[in-house]
Amino acid sequence: MKRIFGTSLLFSFLLLSKHSFGQKDKFSVTFQPKDSLYLVLEAAKEDTNKARKLDMLARSYLYRGNFHLADSLAECALQLSGEIEFKRGQINAYEIIGLVYLNQGNYMLARKNQLTALKISEDIGDKFHMASSYNNLGLAYASQGDYPDATKNYFNALKISQEIKDIGSIINASGNIGNIYIEQGNYTEALKYELLVLKMSVEPGGDRQLMGNAYANIGNIYLEQGNYKEALRNQLLGLNIDIEVGNKPIMGLAYGNIGSIYGDQKIYNVAIKYYLLGLKIDRELGNKHAIATAYSNVGEVFTKQKKMTDAIKYLDSALYLSKATDSKDVIRDTYINKALWDSLMGNYKAAYIDYAQSIVYRDSLKNEEYTRKIMSEQMNYEFDKKIADEKAEQEKQEIIKSAENKRKTTIVYSVVVLIIVSSAFIVNGQRVKRNKEKDIMRLEKLRIEDELGNAKKMLRDYTHSMVEKNELLERFQIEIEKLKNNQSVEVDKLKLEQLENLNSASILTEADWGKFKLLFEQVYSGFFVRLKDKMPDLTQSETRLICLTKLKLGDKQMAAILGVSHSTIKITRYRLRRKMGLTEENSIDDIADSI
Repeated sequence: MKRIFGTSLLFSFLLLSKHSFGQKDKFSVTFQPKDSLYLVLEAAKEDTNKARKLDMLARSYLYRGNFHLADSLAECALQLSGEIEFKRGQINAYEIIGLVYLNQGNYMLARKNQLTALKISEDIGDKFHMASSYNNLGLAYASQGDYPDATKNYFNALKISQEIKDIGSIINASGNIGNIYIEQGNYTEALKYELLVLKMSVEPGGDRQLMGNAYANIGNIYLEQGNYKEALRNQLLGLNIDIEVGNKPIMGLAYGNIGSIYGDQKIYNVAIKYYLLGLKIDRELGNKHAIATAYSNVGEVFTKQKKMTDAIKYLDSALYLSKATDSKDVIRDTYINKALWDSLMGNYKAAYIDYAQSIVYRDSLKNEEYTRKIMSEQMNYEFDKKIADEKAEQEKQEIIKSAENKRKTTIVYSVVVLIIVSSAFIVNGQRVKRNKEKDIMRLEKLRIEDELGNAKKMLRDYTHSMVEKNELLERFQIEIEKLKNNQSVEVDKLKLEQLENLNSASILTEADWGKFKLLFEQVYSGFFVRLKDKMPDLTQSETRLICLTKLKLGDKQMAAILGVSHSTIKITRYRLRRKMGLTEENSIDDIADSI
């Protein structure tokens, strides 16, 4: 089941603008063209005050998911701000228009408008809106699976937010960086950032919407780790807050993620219920990325329920929409779901082609992952270095302030203290400078060596992957041609059946498992009887893991065959080792070989 990350902080910054929003509940009533507020705006003088009111109203509608009206009001604000040369009004309008495009899946225009807002902010030195624009650019890149560029923009937003000490902006950037770590599978770092967001949002004066966002993302982390109880608890806490504050865009995504929790547990009827609740909201808002994800998830569940006609309608719609928005992660997952559908329908060749397409998009995201890790580490270093420099500057200012206070007591004493402090500072500064230069040289050497090693590994992995794929395609084509050309009545039916089973290569249903066991027994006769005698209390997941271990498959191959994540394989292996009481000297491989 596909989860939607970054659900969270899409609108939170809208409530924090110092320059244009003010009291966020002032325009919470439903706006219609003939409302008194509209009449007031029509009669208002064409000045900065009217531009600010248009901006506030547009943001209110954007927050509630009325993108059409938000866009219209923002265009009015942009036109007026341009006529009166009100730069901050232009920045606000471009940000809102960019977010409308982002939620409609038009990422190119979303980035274009945010870059325009960023350029004007830089021209007038408005760091608050610079941080806001960087954060919005990161959201646009992340929505397309471009995690390196998303990470770069999030860290730019975080660094500027730290400079101006704006808590709301720090929360936004921190939460979105946490989402990137979730996508990387680095749940320890992700949880650290999301708990920081939660802590800041629950403090006095904190924002309820931010609290809901944090709960949702923490729920996603637990879901990826297979902790369904905590995942559901946190998602429901977040959803209740979203309903309370009327945050419809995030409500739709929250319903989808709750559906994934039930889907992963094979509680398909409940999963469908939540997916469709989320899809209804996503359609109302026109959120194309979320709609494509929901289509893919619904199609997957219908497939597993053997509702094949309904399933293929949703899967085809998901593929069309995800390609239209260039959402690589959704394209990848939809091809995997289509491969399952084709396999169950007996279309093994189509299933193979679909699965190969999913690998293309998976590898594309994987290569970007390597780049992101290098970039993320570099930016983390630069960020930590900046914090250290700020701390050193703060300590320096405290020393100067202390010296100044002592000077007021006695001029003579202050002169002596200043001489001592200055001398010590100069000597220490020279020593620190020398040590710093040595550290920079050492870190630069390590960075170059690390980049070279990563580059070699990427090249080696890529070459190996290409060789394996080409060999697989060649073997598959040769075997198919042999079978097509064999006109004899004595066709080796067993070999054909084995080829089709290996070609479909999935254990996603009970029927698949039954076929797999029959084929496995032909190779390892009596294996399951001996396994049951030796370990009678194994679960079905653990039994499957031992069978695949017997076949000498790696974790990635096991995950692909079983239709689960890489982390699920690791969790199952860890639990199995504990149940079997294995020591470091023993392994599951040894147990599988001995049976």
